[in-house]
Amino acid sequence: AGYTQPIWSPDGHSLAFGRVSAEGFSVGLHDLTEGETSSVSTGNLPFFMYFSPTGDRLGVLHNGSTGIDFNLIDVTAETIERVDNGAPYYFSWSPESDRLVTHVGVDRVETIDLNGERTSLEPTGPAYLAPQWTPNGVFHVAGDALIVESDDGTRATVAGVSGLTMFVANASGARVAVQSAGGGAIEVALEDPPTIPSDRVVVVETVSGEVAEVTEELALGFFWSPDGQKLLTLVPSDSGVAPQVWTKEGNTD
Repeated sequence: AGYTQPIWSPDGHSLAFGRVSAEGFSVGLHDLTEGETSSVSTGNLPFFMYFSPTGDRLGVLHNGSTGIDFNLIDVTAETIERVDNGAPYYFSWSPESDRLVTHVGVDRVETIDLNGERTSLEPTGPAYLAPQWTPNGVFHVAGDALIVESDDGTRATVAGVSGLTMFVANASGARVAVQSAGGGAIEVALEDPPTIPSDRVVVVETVSGEVAEVTEELALGFFWSPDGQKLLTLVPSDSGVAPQVWTKEGNTD
């Protein structure tokens, strides 16, 4: 068999991975405590998987007959259910693991619970990829704003943006790193609102609106440390890619 994309469960006690063999495609599940491996058949080879925070469910994306199929695997029962379809397809788990938020196609954004019940969070925009669910709410882009949306539908504007916008909040949702192709104003209750410069990474404090510039050019990617205090950025350089780590004190190569 061939194996792809192994990922850890949140508690570090098990692994999931894509598997292809003469029998077809599946998701492999390996329990490191018991040393046992099982598999759940899939319609195609998964290209993205992500555990729920509690580790009892696994969201799986693979190509379908039309677009991308989104499946949920019950890790304990070793069962799989096709939940949705579309392209492109992005999802993020709720902190409680009882729902997901999805961004599908151009402008479909909604939450889906484990029973398949859906709630729309529209309007949203096409100029971003994955939404992100944090304890502070769901981050996504609506119109010309990066917003954070609470369970009751209340929306708070974090930053004005334009063009393709990439963002990733830290685990608590207290900070969000943003890269916007067109820049934009920060819409917070400040006398002199700061602005997001275009084509670079900045960190926004979601409550105060304080902005820190992280890079002076486009980054290829940026990733929070687990404690939400450091941001790893990958910026182009003459020799390829230069990793940098940002903290409140500045950047370190």
